[in-house]
Amino acid sequence: GSAQDAYISKTYPQAKVFRFNTLSKMENALKSGTVDALMYSHEVFLEAARLDETLGLLGGPVFSIPIGMGFSQDNTPLCDQFNHFLRELRSGGTYEDIVDRWMNRRVYEIPAIVNDGRNGSLAIGIVSNVGLPFAAQKDGRPIGFDIEIAERFSAYVGKKPVFLAFTPENLAGALSTGEVDMIAASMFLVEEDDSQPLLSEPYYEMGASFRALKKNLAAYEGARTPIERKSFFERLANSFYINIILENRYLLILSGLRTTLVISVLACLFGTALGAGICALRMSKNVILRWLAKVYISVIRGMPVLVLLMLIFYVIFASVNIDPVLVAVIAFGMNFGAYVSEMFRASIEGIDKGQREAGWAGGFTKLQTFRYILLPQALKSVLPVYKGEFISLVKMTSIVGYIAVQDLTKASDIIRSRTFDAFFPLIMVAVLYFLLSGVLIQILSLVEVQVDPKARRKAASVSTSPIKRAWLRYKPFVYLILSAVVVLAALITPLLENARGASEGPIRSLADLEGRRVCVITGTTGDIAMKRLYKNVKYLDIVYIPDAVLAMKKNKADAFVFDKNSLKYVLIRNEEFVMLPGEIDSVDIGIPIKKGNTTILNEINESLRGLRESGMLSEMYRRWFEEDWDTPPPLPDLPTDGK
Repeated sequence: GSAQDAYISKTYPQAKVFRFNTLSKMENALKSGTVDALMYSHEVFLEAARLDETLGLLGGPVFSIPIGMGFSQDNTPLCDQFNHFLRELRSGGTYEDIVDRWMNRRVYEIPAIVNDGRNGSLAIGIVSNVGLPFAAQKDGRPIGFDIEIAERFSAYVGKKPVFLAFTPENLAGALSTGEVDMIAASMFLVEEDDSQPLLSEPYYEMGASFRALKKNLAAYEGARTPIERKSFFERLANSFYINIILENRYLLILSGLRTTLVISVLACLFGTALGAGICALRMSKNVILRWLAKVYISVIRGMPVLVLLMLIFYVIFASVNIDPVLVAVIAFGMNFGAYVSEMFRASIEGIDKGQREAGWAGGFTKLQTFRYILLPQALKSVLPVYKGEFISLVKMTSIVGYIAVQDLTKASDIIRSRTFDAFFPLIMVAVLYFLLSGVLIQILSLVEVQVDPKARRKAASVSTSPIKRAWLRYKPFVYLILSAVVVLAALITPLLENARGASEGPIRSLADLEGRRVCVITGTTGDIAMKRLYKNVKYLDIVYIPDAVLAMKKNKADAFVFDKNSLKYVLIRNEEFVMLPGEIDSVDIGIPIKKGNTTILNEINESLRGLRESGMLSEMYRRWFEEDWDTPPPLPDLPTDGK
């Protein structure tokens, strides 16, 4: 429906035309061999050529067409205001400076524009992926030639601009329904009818040119560079850079490692204290207390820890705004306590009863007998199995991603979703878990030496240095202080995380998501786009859509970001939800194929071309995306001989 579309159809009637609605889709089609050339804005192609050296231009612009702003047919006064603003902008010399910065010098920054917003706000519909110099996203906000013109007009009428991103085909609908007041998306000035937006006077003449792969252009023909096979160490170094260094991804690993360590240590401390209490109840002379302890142990040990984790988060604390890290500590601590309580009981009951009686006969109280006679022996026997249970706890924390906690495993999932490298992140996390477990085992082994008199005397006899003897003497206190530091850090971290707090007031647009709790499905377009565009948001990384829906219903999140078409089906099943106007981003999707398997690649591309030419792809799109249905339609019966 663009001017380029009309030009191609008129000038090259024999050309096979493929129509797309985004530049990225066009470029992917060109690189995959689906099309031989592209026709689009000459100004955008100039910028794209600077970023991608594999594509070249076929000469200069073949024609130019004026572009303007779009307004509702019922809002002629606003259109007249823009035309008056544009004339003043040209007469004052500001317009020439704007054109020079964006089109010639390529300075992609919008200067500070004073706007008091005295008259409210102005909703402006844009297409955020038109491409620079006209419109793009940078640091979470739209920039571009169109955007600056719209911002200056907003200041002219005294209204704060609110930019809402749409696909090109949805802009007119958003304008007619009143979702936006105007359109700033390089609209071509063509003959209008009453069903089309009201167009302003032109604010720029946009050129149109062709683009193709350099290897297919005569001007760029030359010897092809053979593909260089990299050695194992070169591939390893490249994987290290992509997965660790690029985009500071090591910060994800460090943050995940800290979270894993905090949950493990706090759950261990809580579980140990809880286990000691359960053990006391289990050994009580009171039948009811013994029965309660047995029921607790049976229920917790018979329940998968993942189920326990989700029950506590989504059911027990459903109406409480509690940090998921604290929920993980409680769940793993309860599970750990059920197991160690039986370890404690077995170690205490394994001590000969005569020692207890001897203590009483020697004048010790029951507490003193336990403290000085039974406890040292019980600790000596329980620590070896306690160490193993603690390491199991550390590894068990890898499931906390189900309640939106970004631990070490979740960090690797996020990295893999960005890099599509299935090998390196998993091996790296496995090594980190191994090292973390080894360090914790060594710490517990040192504690084990301290509670074993024979081992302690042996270690002390080996060391003759006063410093070493002092270290052996005060080492338990050092461990206690370190544990206190970890606990303090764990307590402060949720407070700092929650200090940002959720913004008050209703959510009416995408801009209102700032400061909110937003669910994202790890590795999806919504996840990547949101974290790129909205920095002041508390993200809950969820694995499955039902968990995100549950988080919304239980007030664990304020919004949920996902594929727009899939969300329509979610809305059918959940009438309490509503879709926000506009979209965050759009992305092309394709079928991944093993590198080098060109046969399958060509067959799939040929199949897609056939589906497009026959109209079947449009029919499939209509059936799955445009029709309203409560139950998904059945797949058609496709005959095949399976050869």
